[in-house]
Amino acid sequence: MTHLRKTFLLLAAALLTGQSVLASNEPTKLKIHYNNTQTADTELSLSGFPVLTFGKDSVFVQLTPTAQAVGYRLNDMEWMELAQGDIPTYTPAADTPAGGRQTINIVIEQPEPEPIVPDVIDLARASVTVTLASQNPYYYTADSVKATVSSVTCNGVALQPGTDYIVTYANNVNAGIGTVKIWGKGQYTGSVDKPFTILQETLVVTATNKTKTYGDPLPELSYRITGFRGSDDASCLTNLPKVTTDVTDDSPVGTYRITVNGTQARNYLVSHENGTLTVTPANLTIKANNVTLEYGDELPKLTSQIAGFVGDDNVLDLTKQPVLTTTYQTLSPVGTYDITVSGAEAQNYLIAYEGATLTVKPKDITGATVTMDTVFVYTGSPITPECTVMLGGRQLVENTDYTLQATNNEGVGRAQLSIIGQGNYKNHIDTMFVIEPPVVDGISLTGATATVRLYDAAGRLVWSDEAADRAAIDALLARQPKGLYIIKVNNNTFKINKK
Repeated sequence: MTHLRKTFLLLAAALLTGQSVLASNEPTKLKIHYNNTQTADTELSLSGFPVLTFGKDSVFVQLTPTAQAVGYRLNDMEWMELAQGDIPTYTPAADTPAGGRQTINIVIEQPEPEPIVPDVIDLARASVTVTLASQNPYYYTADSVKATVSSVTCNGVALQPGTDYIVTYANNVNAGIGTVKIWGKGQYTGSVDKPFTILQETLVVTATNKTKTYGDPLPELSYRITGFRGSDDASCLTNLPKVTTDVTDDSPVGTYRITVNGTQARNYLVSHENGTLTVTPANLTIKANNVTLEYGDELPKLTSQIAGFVGDDNVLDLTKQPVLTTTYQTLSPVGTYDITVSGAEAQNYLIAYEGATLTVKPKDITGATVTMDTVFVYTGSPITPECTVMLGGRQLVENTDYTLQATNNEGVGRAQLSIIGQGNYKNHIDTMFVIEPPVVDGISLTGATATVRLYDAAGRLVWSDEAADRAAIDALLARQPKGLYIIKVNNNTFKINKK
Protein backbone atom coordinates (compact mmCIF):
# COMPACT_ATOMS: atom_id res chain seq x y z
CA MET A 1 0.00 0.00 0.00
CA THR A 2 1.33 3.42 -0.88
CA HIS A 3 1.45 5.84 2.02
CA LEU A 4 1.25 9.46 0.96
CA ARG A 5 1.23 11.10 4.34
CA LYS A 6 2.47 10.26 7.87
CA THR A 7 1.22 11.49 11.23
CA PHE A 8 3.69 10.98 14.08
CA LEU A 9 2.32 10.49 17.57
CA LEU A 10 4.40 10.42 20.63
CA LEU A 11 2.91 8.75 23.63
CA ALA A 12 5.03 9.16 26.72
CA ALA A 13 3.91 6.71 29.38
CA ALA A 14 5.51 7.00 32.76
CA LEU A 15 5.60 3.45 34.05
CA LEU A 16 5.70 4.68 37.51
CA THR A 17 3.01 4.16 40.11
CA GLY A 18 0.89 7.22 40.38
CA GLN A 19 2.37 8.81 37.13
CA SER A 20 0.55 9.96 34.08
CA VAL A 21 0.31 8.99 30.42
CA LEU A 22 0.34 11.82 27.85
CA ALA A 23 -0.73 11.58 24.25
CA SER A 24 -0.15 14.03 21.33
CA ASN A 25 -2.84 15.90 19.42
CA GLU A 26 -4.51 13.40 17.03
CA PRO A 27 -8.19 12.54 16.66
CA THR A 28 -7.52 8.92 17.53
CA LYS A 29 -8.71 6.94 20.60
CA LEU A 30 -6.41 4.89 22.79
CA LYS A 31 -7.28 2.30 25.50
CA ILE A 32 -4.92 1.52 28.29
CA HIS A 33 -4.96 -2.04 29.76
CA TYR A 34 -3.42 -2.77 33.14
CA ASN A 35 -2.91 -6.45 32.39
CA ASN A 36 -4.24 -9.23 30.26
CA THR A 37 -7.37 -9.58 32.25
CA GLN A 38 -8.03 -6.20 33.60
CA THR A 39 -8.77 -3.28 31.29
CA ALA A 40 -9.16 0.22 32.37
CA ASP A 41 -11.47 0.73 29.45
CA THR A 42 -10.56 4.33 29.71
CA GLU A 43 -10.39 6.06 26.35
CA LEU A 44 -7.92 8.85 25.91
CA SER A 45 -8.55 11.57 23.38
CA LEU A 46 -5.17 12.37 21.91
CA SER A 47 -6.35 15.80 20.91
CA GLY A 48 -7.05 16.72 24.53
CA PHE A 49 -3.94 15.30 26.17
CA PRO A 50 -5.84 13.54 29.02
CA VAL A 51 -4.06 12.13 32.07
CA LEU A 52 -4.54 8.55 33.36
CA THR A 53 -3.20 7.31 36.75
CA PHE A 54 -2.43 3.67 37.11
CA GLY A 55 -0.24 1.44 39.30
CA LYS A 56 0.12 -2.01 37.74
CA ASP A 57 3.24 -3.68 36.39
CA SER A 58 1.99 -4.31 32.91
CA VAL A 59 0.44 -1.75 30.62
CA PHE A 60 -1.61 -2.72 27.59
CA VAL A 61 -2.12 -0.05 24.89
CA GLN A 62 -5.09 -0.49 22.64
CA LEU A 63 -5.50 1.77 19.56
CA THR A 64 -8.88 2.31 18.11
CA PRO A 65 -8.05 3.84 14.70
CA THR A 66 -10.19 6.10 12.59
CA ALA A 67 -11.02 5.13 9.04
CA GLN A 68 -7.88 6.88 7.83
CA ALA A 69 -5.50 4.99 10.12
CA VAL A 70 -3.91 2.09 8.36
CA GLY A 71 -1.09 0.99 10.66
CA TYR A 72 1.01 1.66 13.71
CA ARG A 73 4.47 1.27 15.16
CA LEU A 74 5.13 0.77 18.89
CA ASN A 75 8.64 1.54 19.91
CA ASP A 76 10.97 -0.55 17.79
CA MET A 77 8.34 -3.03 16.69
CA GLU A 78 7.90 -3.73 13.00
CA TRP A 79 5.32 -1.76 11.16
CA MET A 80 1.97 -3.32 11.58
CA GLU A 81 -0.99 -2.78 9.38
CA LEU A 82 -3.99 -1.90 11.40
CA ALA A 83 -7.49 -3.07 10.83
CA GLN A 84 -10.50 -1.67 12.56
CA GLY A 85 -10.61 -2.94 16.16
CA ASP A 86 -7.07 -4.30 16.36
CA ILE A 87 -5.53 -3.99 19.78
CA PRO A 88 -1.78 -3.58 19.86
CA THR A 89 -0.21 -4.52 23.16
CA TYR A 90 2.92 -3.26 24.72
CA THR A 91 4.44 -4.92 27.76
CA PRO A 92 7.37 -3.24 29.51
CA ALA A 93 10.49 -5.31 29.88
CA ALA A 94 10.64 -7.61 32.93
CA ASP A 95 13.64 -5.81 34.28
CA THR A 96 11.95 -2.47 34.19
CA PRO A 97 12.50 -1.13 37.67
CA ALA A 98 9.65 0.06 39.75
CA GLY A 99 9.24 3.71 39.32
CA GLY A 100 11.22 3.62 36.02
CA ARG A 101 10.22 5.45 32.86
CA GLN A 102 9.24 3.74 29.63
CA THR A 103 8.49 5.53 26.36
CA ILE A 104 5.98 4.19 23.87
CA ASN A 105 6.21 5.64 20.36
CA ILE A 106 3.07 5.21 18.31
CA VAL A 107 3.25 6.20 14.65
CA ILE A 108 0.09 6.36 12.62
CA GLU A 109 0.43 6.78 8.87
CA GLN A 110 -2.45 8.07 6.80
CA PRO A 111 -2.28 8.03 2.96
CA GLU A 112 -3.99 10.47 0.69
CA PRO A 113 -7.20 9.12 -0.71
CA GLU A 114 -6.65 6.92 -3.69
CA PRO A 115 -7.37 8.97 -6.82
CA ILE A 116 -10.56 8.36 -8.56
CA VAL A 117 -9.68 7.38 -12.07
CA PRO A 118 -12.27 8.94 -14.35
CA ASP A 119 -13.41 7.45 -17.57
CA VAL A 120 -11.14 8.20 -20.57
CA ILE A 121 -12.86 10.44 -23.18
CA ASP A 122 -11.85 10.53 -26.85
CA LEU A 123 -12.16 14.13 -28.03
CA ALA A 124 -12.61 13.00 -31.59
CA ARG A 125 -15.83 11.17 -30.55
CA ALA A 126 -17.12 13.74 -28.07
CA SER A 127 -19.01 16.99 -28.53
CA VAL A 128 -16.17 19.52 -28.43
CA THR A 129 -16.47 23.28 -28.94
CA VAL A 130 -13.31 25.27 -29.59
CA THR A 131 -13.65 29.06 -29.38
CA LEU A 132 -10.95 31.34 -30.76
CA ALA A 133 -10.17 34.79 -29.45
CA SER A 134 -11.77 37.77 -31.15
CA GLN A 135 -8.53 38.61 -32.99
CA ASN A 136 -9.82 36.54 -35.90
CA PRO A 137 -9.42 37.15 -38.83
CA TYR A 138 -5.69 36.72 -39.00
CA TYR A 139 -3.33 38.06 -41.65
CA TYR A 140 -0.24 36.62 -43.28
CA THR A 141 2.93 37.68 -41.42
CA ALA A 142 5.67 35.64 -43.17
CA ASP A 143 5.90 33.71 -39.88
CA SER A 144 3.75 31.21 -38.03
CA VAL A 145 0.28 32.55 -37.32
CA LYS A 146 -1.12 31.18 -34.04
CA ALA A 147 -4.76 31.75 -33.42
CA THR A 148 -5.45 32.25 -29.73
CA VAL A 149 -7.70 29.62 -28.16
CA SER A 150 -10.20 31.30 -25.87
CA SER A 151 -11.94 28.18 -24.53
CA VAL A 152 -12.50 24.45 -25.11
CA THR A 153 -15.56 22.56 -23.86
CA CYS A 154 -16.15 18.81 -24.07
CA ASN A 155 -19.66 17.50 -23.55
CA GLY A 156 -20.46 20.81 -21.89
CA VAL A 157 -17.47 20.69 -19.50
CA ALA A 158 -14.84 23.42 -19.71
CA LEU A 159 -11.41 21.92 -20.23
CA GLN A 160 -8.27 23.32 -18.67
CA PRO A 161 -5.29 24.11 -20.91
CA GLY A 162 -2.20 22.13 -20.00
CA THR A 163 -4.24 19.74 -17.85
CA ASP A 164 -6.94 18.52 -20.20
CA TYR A 165 -5.46 19.53 -23.52
CA ILE A 166 -2.53 21.05 -25.39
CA VAL A 167 -2.57 23.14 -28.57
CA THR A 168 -0.59 22.71 -31.78
CA TYR A 169 -0.94 24.27 -35.24
CA ALA A 170 -0.78 23.14 -38.84
CA ASN A 171 -0.81 24.99 -42.20
CA ASN A 172 -0.40 28.24 -40.33
CA VAL A 173 2.30 30.08 -42.32
CA ASN A 174 0.86 30.83 -45.76
CA ALA A 175 -2.39 32.60 -46.49
CA GLY A 176 -5.32 30.19 -46.57
CA ILE A 177 -6.95 27.92 -44.00
CA GLY A 178 -4.83 27.23 -40.96
CA THR A 179 -5.62 24.58 -38.34
CA VAL A 180 -5.68 24.72 -34.55
CA LYS A 181 -5.28 21.15 -33.19
CA ILE A 182 -6.58 20.40 -29.68
CA TRP A 183 -4.88 17.31 -28.28
CA GLY A 184 -6.43 15.53 -25.28
CA LYS A 185 -4.43 15.12 -22.09
CA GLY A 186 -5.12 13.33 -18.81
CA GLN A 187 -8.52 11.66 -19.08
CA TYR A 188 -8.87 13.02 -22.61
CA THR A 189 -7.39 11.43 -25.68
CA GLY A 190 -7.57 12.03 -29.41
CA SER A 191 -7.72 15.43 -31.04
CA VAL A 192 -10.04 17.84 -32.77
CA ASP A 193 -9.26 20.48 -35.41
CA LYS A 194 -10.44 24.07 -35.48
CA PRO A 195 -9.90 25.82 -38.82
CA PHE A 196 -9.11 29.52 -38.98
CA THR A 197 -8.51 31.86 -41.90
CA ILE A 198 -5.17 33.50 -42.67
CA LEU A 199 -5.95 36.36 -45.01
CA GLN A 200 -3.58 37.73 -47.66
CA GLU A 201 -1.79 40.90 -46.73
CA THR A 202 -1.96 43.91 -49.03
CA LEU A 203 0.97 44.60 -51.33
CA VAL A 204 1.02 47.97 -53.09
CA VAL A 205 2.85 48.25 -56.41
CA THR A 206 3.27 51.88 -57.44
CA ALA A 207 4.56 53.06 -60.79
CA THR A 208 7.35 55.57 -60.29
CA ASN A 209 6.58 59.04 -61.62
CA LYS A 210 8.87 60.11 -64.43
CA THR A 211 9.75 63.33 -66.22
CA LYS A 212 11.27 63.81 -69.63
CA THR A 213 11.93 66.76 -71.91
CA TYR A 214 10.07 67.00 -75.20
CA GLY A 215 12.09 65.21 -77.85
CA ASP A 216 14.23 63.24 -75.40
CA PRO A 217 14.18 59.43 -75.37
CA LEU A 218 11.65 57.72 -73.12
CA PRO A 219 13.18 57.13 -69.66
CA GLU A 220 13.32 53.65 -68.17
CA LEU A 221 10.04 52.90 -66.45
CA SER A 222 10.17 51.52 -62.92
CA TYR A 223 8.06 50.74 -59.88
CA ARG A 224 8.31 50.37 -56.13
CA ILE A 225 6.65 47.80 -53.89
CA THR A 226 5.54 48.38 -50.31
CA GLY A 227 3.88 46.02 -47.85
CA PHE A 228 6.22 43.02 -47.73
CA ARG A 229 6.08 41.19 -44.40
CA GLY A 230 9.03 39.82 -42.50
CA SER A 231 11.91 38.89 -44.77
CA ASP A 232 9.76 38.73 -47.90
CA ASP A 233 10.97 40.65 -50.93
CA ALA A 234 10.46 40.75 -54.69
CA SER A 235 11.58 37.13 -54.96
CA CYS A 236 8.19 36.19 -53.50
CA LEU A 237 6.40 37.48 -56.59
CA THR A 238 5.00 34.85 -58.91
CA ASN A 239 4.38 37.43 -61.65
CA LEU A 240 6.45 40.59 -61.95
CA PRO A 241 4.79 43.97 -62.52
CA LYS A 242 4.36 45.23 -66.09
CA VAL A 243 4.88 48.97 -66.53
CA THR A 244 3.77 50.68 -69.74
CA THR A 245 2.95 54.10 -71.16
CA ASP A 246 1.73 55.54 -74.47
CA VAL A 247 4.41 58.24 -74.49
CA THR A 248 6.93 58.30 -77.35
CA ASP A 249 10.06 60.38 -77.89
CA ASP A 250 8.11 63.08 -79.74
CA SER A 251 4.93 63.09 -77.65
CA PRO A 252 3.88 66.71 -77.05
CA VAL A 253 4.18 68.47 -73.73
CA GLY A 254 1.65 67.21 -71.20
CA THR A 255 0.98 64.67 -68.46
CA TYR A 256 0.52 61.02 -69.36
CA ARG A 257 -0.39 57.88 -67.43
CA ILE A 258 2.13 55.22 -66.53
CA THR A 259 0.19 51.97 -66.07
CA VAL A 260 1.35 49.15 -63.80
CA ASN A 261 -0.43 45.80 -63.54
CA GLY A 262 -0.01 42.04 -63.64
CA THR A 263 1.71 41.57 -60.28
CA GLN A 264 0.92 38.36 -58.41
CA ALA A 265 2.16 36.96 -55.11
CA ARG A 266 0.93 33.90 -53.22
CA ASN A 267 0.39 35.45 -49.84
CA TYR A 268 -0.55 38.95 -50.93
CA LEU A 269 -3.50 40.75 -52.36
CA VAL A 270 -1.87 43.13 -54.83
CA SER A 271 -3.02 46.70 -55.34
CA HIS A 272 -1.67 48.66 -58.30
CA GLU A 273 -1.24 52.42 -58.35
CA ASN A 274 -0.51 54.09 -61.67
CA GLY A 275 2.03 56.87 -62.04
CA THR A 276 2.45 59.85 -64.32
CA LEU A 277 4.99 60.73 -66.95
CA THR A 278 5.34 64.45 -67.45
CA VAL A 279 6.72 65.73 -70.75
CA THR A 280 8.22 69.15 -70.14
CA PRO A 281 8.97 71.80 -72.79
CA ALA A 282 12.29 71.72 -74.59
CA ASN A 283 14.45 74.83 -74.44
CA LEU A 284 14.24 77.09 -77.47
CA THR A 285 16.46 80.14 -77.81
CA ILE A 286 15.53 83.05 -80.05
CA LYS A 287 18.43 85.42 -80.57
CA ALA A 288 18.06 88.75 -82.32
CA ASN A 289 20.64 89.47 -85.00
CA ASN A 290 22.94 92.45 -84.62
CA VAL A 291 22.47 95.32 -87.07
CA THR A 292 24.94 97.96 -88.24
CA LEU A 293 23.76 101.14 -89.94
CA GLU A 294 25.19 104.44 -91.05
CA TYR A 295 23.72 107.56 -89.66
CA GLY A 296 20.50 108.49 -91.39
CA ASP A 297 19.81 104.99 -92.77
CA GLU A 298 16.30 103.68 -92.65
CA LEU A 299 15.70 100.91 -90.08
CA PRO A 300 15.84 97.59 -91.91
CA LYS A 301 13.67 94.61 -91.03
CA LEU A 302 14.99 93.14 -87.82
CA THR A 303 15.70 89.42 -87.88
CA SER A 304 16.49 86.62 -85.43
CA GLN A 305 17.85 83.13 -85.38
CA ILE A 306 16.29 80.21 -83.47
CA ALA A 307 18.19 77.35 -81.88
CA GLY A 308 16.80 74.27 -80.15
CA PHE A 309 14.13 72.87 -82.45
CA VAL A 310 13.56 69.14 -81.94
CA GLY A 311 13.53 66.75 -84.87
CA ASP A 312 11.77 68.21 -87.90
CA ASP A 313 10.28 71.14 -85.99
CA ASN A 314 10.97 74.56 -87.45
CA VAL A 315 9.81 78.13 -87.29
CA LEU A 316 6.43 77.09 -88.65
CA ASP A 317 5.80 75.27 -85.37
CA LEU A 318 5.71 78.58 -83.56
CA THR A 319 2.13 79.50 -82.78
CA LYS A 320 3.25 83.13 -82.47
CA GLN A 321 6.23 84.60 -84.23
CA PRO A 322 8.79 86.62 -82.29
CA VAL A 323 8.48 90.41 -82.22
CA LEU A 324 11.70 92.43 -82.54
CA THR A 325 11.87 96.05 -81.50
CA THR A 326 14.46 98.78 -81.04
CA THR A 327 14.51 102.40 -79.92
CA TYR A 328 16.45 103.40 -83.01
CA GLN A 329 14.76 105.77 -85.44
CA THR A 330 15.94 107.32 -88.62
CA LEU A 331 18.42 110.10 -87.82
CA SER A 332 19.08 108.70 -84.37
CA PRO A 333 22.63 109.80 -83.62
CA VAL A 334 25.69 107.65 -83.82
CA GLY A 335 25.80 105.11 -81.01
CA THR A 336 24.39 101.71 -79.98
CA TYR A 337 20.76 100.75 -79.47
CA ASP A 338 19.21 97.64 -77.95
CA ILE A 339 17.24 95.21 -80.05
CA THR A 340 14.80 93.20 -78.00
CA VAL A 341 12.90 90.07 -78.96
CA SER A 342 9.79 88.66 -77.29
CA GLY A 343 6.27 87.41 -77.85
CA ALA A 344 6.97 84.04 -79.48
CA GLU A 345 4.93 81.02 -78.47
CA ALA A 346 5.25 77.31 -79.18
CA GLN A 347 3.38 74.38 -77.64
CA ASN A 348 6.34 72.20 -76.86
CA TYR A 349 9.00 74.74 -76.06
CA LEU A 350 10.13 76.96 -73.25
CA ILE A 351 11.42 80.03 -75.02
CA ALA A 352 14.40 82.09 -73.92
CA TYR A 353 15.36 85.32 -75.61
CA GLU A 354 18.67 86.97 -76.32
CA GLY A 355 18.70 90.57 -77.44
CA ALA A 356 21.07 92.17 -79.90
CA THR A 357 22.68 95.53 -80.63
CA LEU A 358 21.98 98.01 -83.39
CA THR A 359 25.07 100.06 -84.05
CA VAL A 360 24.85 103.42 -85.81
CA LYS A 361 28.16 104.42 -87.38
CA PRO A 362 29.03 107.84 -88.82
CA LYS A 363 27.90 108.30 -92.41
CA ASP A 364 30.53 108.79 -95.05
CA ILE A 365 30.40 112.48 -96.02
CA THR A 366 32.21 111.91 -99.30
CA GLY A 367 28.88 111.25 -100.93
CA ALA A 368 27.65 114.73 -100.12
CA THR A 369 27.08 117.48 -102.68
CA VAL A 370 29.02 120.69 -101.99
CA THR A 371 27.87 123.98 -103.43
CA MET A 372 30.27 126.96 -103.16
CA ASP A 373 31.97 129.77 -105.09
CA THR A 374 35.19 128.63 -106.67
CA VAL A 375 36.77 131.98 -107.73
CA PHE A 376 37.76 134.66 -105.30
CA VAL A 377 39.74 137.88 -105.70
CA TYR A 378 42.76 138.25 -103.59
CA THR A 379 42.09 140.52 -100.63
CA GLY A 380 45.30 140.25 -98.75
CA SER A 381 43.67 138.00 -96.10
CA PRO A 382 43.13 134.22 -95.99
CA ILE A 383 39.98 133.24 -97.84
CA THR A 384 37.70 130.38 -96.61
CA PRO A 385 34.69 129.97 -98.89
CA GLU A 386 31.22 129.41 -97.53
CA CYS A 387 29.47 126.30 -98.82
CA THR A 388 26.29 124.26 -98.71
CA VAL A 389 26.65 120.51 -98.02
CA MET A 390 23.75 118.24 -98.95
CA LEU A 391 23.67 114.51 -98.20
CA GLY A 392 20.68 112.23 -98.51
CA GLY A 393 18.38 115.17 -99.14
CA ARG A 394 19.44 116.81 -95.93
CA GLN A 395 21.52 119.97 -95.56
CA LEU A 396 24.33 119.38 -93.16
CA VAL A 397 25.10 121.86 -90.46
CA GLU A 398 28.56 123.39 -90.19
CA ASN A 399 30.28 122.77 -86.86
CA THR A 400 27.68 120.10 -86.09
CA ASP A 401 27.99 117.76 -89.00
CA TYR A 402 31.23 119.05 -90.47
CA THR A 403 33.96 121.64 -90.16
CA LEU A 404 35.77 123.63 -92.92
CA GLN A 405 39.49 123.76 -93.38
CA ALA A 406 41.13 125.83 -96.20
CA THR A 407 44.73 125.52 -97.36
CA ASN A 408 46.82 127.73 -99.71
CA ASN A 409 44.18 130.35 -99.25
CA GLU A 410 46.37 133.32 -98.37
CA GLY A 411 47.56 134.36 -101.80
CA VAL A 412 46.59 134.35 -105.45
CA GLY A 413 46.34 130.89 -106.90
CA ARG A 414 44.58 127.57 -106.38
CA ALA A 415 43.40 126.89 -102.86
CA GLN A 416 41.77 123.85 -101.28
CA LEU A 417 38.71 123.68 -99.08
CA SER A 418 38.22 120.46 -97.00
CA ILE A 419 34.75 119.63 -95.63
CA ILE A 420 35.58 117.35 -92.66
CA GLY A 421 32.77 115.18 -91.22
CA GLN A 422 32.17 115.18 -87.50
CA GLY A 423 29.50 113.88 -85.11
CA ASN A 424 27.34 111.70 -87.29
CA TYR A 425 29.66 111.93 -90.31
CA LYS A 426 33.12 110.69 -91.15
CA ASN A 427 35.80 111.27 -93.77
CA HIS A 428 36.16 114.50 -95.71
CA ILE A 429 35.57 116.14 -99.09
CA ASP A 430 38.30 118.22 -100.73
CA THR A 431 37.26 120.87 -103.28
CA MET A 432 39.38 123.50 -105.04
CA PHE A 433 38.83 127.20 -105.44
CA VAL A 434 40.85 130.03 -107.08
CA ILE A 435 42.06 133.28 -105.63
CA GLU A 436 42.58 135.71 -108.48
CA PRO A 437 44.69 138.81 -108.32
CA PRO A 438 42.89 142.12 -107.96
CA VAL A 439 42.35 144.23 -111.11
CA VAL A 440 44.49 147.45 -111.01
CA ASP A 441 45.09 150.36 -113.36
CA GLY A 442 48.78 150.62 -112.69
CA ILE A 443 51.76 149.19 -110.96
CA SER A 444 53.47 150.79 -108.03
CA LEU A 445 56.86 149.69 -106.83
CA THR A 446 58.13 149.82 -103.31
CA GLY A 447 61.73 149.87 -104.54
CA ALA A 448 63.67 151.13 -107.58
CA THR A 449 63.39 147.77 -109.34
CA ALA A 450 61.43 144.55 -109.01
CA THR A 451 61.15 141.11 -110.52
CA VAL A 452 58.39 141.40 -113.06
CA ARG A 453 56.62 138.77 -115.11
CA LEU A 454 53.77 139.47 -117.51
CA TYR A 455 51.25 136.84 -118.58
CA ASP A 456 48.42 137.04 -121.06
CA ALA A 457 44.87 136.10 -120.10
CA ALA A 458 45.60 132.51 -121.00
CA GLY A 459 48.50 132.44 -118.54
CA ARG A 460 51.29 132.44 -121.15
CA LEU A 461 54.44 134.28 -120.18
CA VAL A 462 54.81 137.36 -122.33
CA TRP A 463 57.76 139.13 -120.74
CA SER A 464 59.96 138.94 -117.70
CA ASP A 465 62.70 141.03 -116.15
CA GLU A 466 64.52 140.36 -112.92
CA ALA A 467 65.29 144.03 -112.29
CA ALA A 468 62.72 146.14 -114.04
CA ASP A 469 62.15 149.69 -113.00
CA ARG A 470 59.01 151.68 -113.30
CA ALA A 471 59.84 153.14 -116.68
CA ALA A 472 60.50 149.68 -118.10
CA ILE A 473 57.17 148.40 -116.82
CA ASP A 474 55.25 151.33 -118.23
CA ALA A 475 56.99 150.91 -121.60
CA LEU A 476 56.18 147.21 -121.57
CA LEU A 477 52.51 147.80 -120.96
CA ALA A 478 52.39 150.55 -123.58
CA ARG A 479 53.55 148.13 -126.22
CA GLN A 480 50.87 145.52 -125.45
CA PRO A 481 47.58 145.44 -127.27
CA LYS A 482 44.34 145.98 -125.40
CA GLY A 483 43.25 143.13 -123.15
CA LEU A 484 43.57 141.51 -119.74
CA TYR A 485 47.04 140.78 -118.46
CA ILE A 486 48.42 139.26 -115.30
CA ILE A 487 51.52 140.79 -113.90
CA LYS A 488 53.57 139.52 -111.01
CA VAL A 489 55.68 142.04 -109.24
CA ASN A 490 57.94 140.24 -106.83
CA ASN A 491 55.43 138.06 -104.84
CA ASN A 492 52.32 140.10 -105.66
CA THR A 493 50.01 139.29 -108.53
CA PHE A 494 47.71 141.78 -110.21
CA LYS A 495 45.35 141.96 -113.13
CA ILE A 496 45.64 144.88 -115.52
CA ASN A 497 42.91 145.58 -118.05
CA LYS A 498 44.57 147.60 -120.79
CA LYS A 499 42.09 149.80 -122.61
